[in-house]
Amino acid sequence: MPNFTFDQTFYNIDFSDFKEDYFNNLQQEIIAENQNKGIFDLPNRYQSYLAKSLDISDEIKSKYKNLVICGMGGSSLGAKALCGNNFYDAHHHKSQNKIYFIDNIHYHNLCEFLKILDFDKTAFLFISKSGRTIETICQTLFITDYYQNRLKYNESENLYFLTEDQEENNPLYKIAKKHQRKIIEHDQDIGGRYSCFTPVALIPAAFYDIDIKKYLSGAVNLIESFLHKKTDLIAKGVYFLQNCQKNGLNIQVSMPYLSRLYHFNYWYNQLLAESIGKNGLGITPLKALGSVDQHSVLQLFLDGPNDKFFTFLTGNNQNKGNEIIVPDYLENDLKYLSNNKLGDVIYANQEATIKTIKNKNHPIRRFNFDNLNEAGFGEIMMHFMLETIFYAKILKINPFDQPAVEEGKIFAKEILG
Repeated sequence: MPNFTFDQTFYNIDFSDFKEDYFNNLQQEIIAENQNKGIFDLPNRYQSYLAKSLDISDEIKSKYKNLVICGMGGSSLGAKALCGNNFYDAHHHKSQNKIYFIDNIHYHNLCEFLKILDFDKTAFLFISKSGRTIETICQTLFITDYYQNRLKYNESENLYFLTEDQEENNPLYKIAKKHQRKIIEHDQDIGGRYSCFTPVALIPAAFYDIDIKKYLSGAVNLIESFLHKKTDLIAKGVYFLQNCQKNGLNIQVSMPYLSRLYHFNYWYNQLLAESIGKNGLGITPLKALGSVDQHSVLQLFLDGPNDKFFTFLTGNNQNKGNEIIVPDYLENDLKYLSNNKLGDVIYANQEATIKTIKNKNHPIRRFNFDNLNEAGFGEIMMHFMLETIFYAKILKINPFDQPAVEEGKIFAKEILG
């Protein structure tokens, strides 16, 4: 069996009906159907992705200290999961560069943001696979108009465009050409929510000093194990989802106890919901974060409707962080905190929560990391992508489209006139 940075454990789930041959056959069908396509071709593409992303990020870093990402959904969520921000940002104190994700079009926020942004120290990366995403086009038009005089002076050299390399029916491509900027090509066979191992996420991550080589190595390690059928890790995860839904549980609570996975939950929400939420089928993703959400939704999880199952992402946090110093006047009140560190507290909370939910007989699976590094990030994101595609195969649905939301896009254009 291959070595991964995490292990997967299940509670309150019966594996007596797990048919290894059935899942092996399905896995072989998935491999055959997707040979040399999209993320399944990552082992052959990752080196070119790495080289291209490092070249572009190095160019940006040589001139600018800020990078603004304009993109919706999968065009920003993968990179955001890697980079984070503010309190949940693992690298805010390590990188000298600043990264901003503009993933909405609230006009007041965008105007105020641009007022305080140092244009001369900032590069902009506009991302849309189709080049037609309404919000991204609006962001692009607004920003290029707001800075039109500055862009004439610097010949738009701080503008970068990532889209499909075709002009027809691609406004973003046309805007790039109007500014005489090269196109960073988006793979035609990889949709936004599956693009987190391509330059879509790699360029922002590299700019922010994330080790994208290790990140890619983790993803390649896991998918090669899947392609060569060296692990049943994915199949057991799929069985877990299938078994829970057979028992009428259609809400999955994803609850990391690792702060770096705060934005990971947003990416996973899109991956799961858009990929399998079709034809009256699907799993409703519900994100939570330990330990903060123990003080908001845990009561519901424990004593509310029995319609949920749980995925925990945890770490070995014991004896890590600063020691908690209990002053003499609080010794009687806080004796239990003596000789503990901050990591011991988060560990105690995660173990207590899992045990309490386990005692309520809710199905649980747990991914536990000894140390969540970039390789581990690559592995866990690839795991969830393959698991989602595998489960879609069982449900007989296409995990790569999102036909229902297209109607809303049409209505929005009609309303705009």
